[in-house]
Amino acid sequence: MMDEIENIKKKVFRHPNSTDLYMKRVPKEIAEKFKELANSKFLGDYGVCLMWLIEGFQKKDQEVYAFLENHEQRISNLEENKPDKPKREIRMVDGSKKRIGGE
Repeated sequence: MMDEIENIKKKVFRHPNSTDLYMKRVPKEIAEKFKELANSKFLGDYGVCLMWLIEGFQKKDQEVYAFLENHEQRISNLEENKPDKPKREIRMVDGSKKRIGGE
């Protein structure tokens, strides 16, 4: 009877597109945190938890890239539009004049 129940569980709960995933060399603390996250947010569904984490990282990665790209553009605009330094003339100790400033 127990074997029949297990077979039914496997047929019912196994998604046709699912893939089993086994990971080795995961630090114990990280594995425990992952399990806690999966249990608290996703009712113990590790696959959905992993998908949520990956999508979250991808979204953050895109946001960071867009942020950096925006700031690079702003810096370029500032550099292009910076005013020229005014030229001025100073008198040296020997009485001669020298022009400084400007580009």
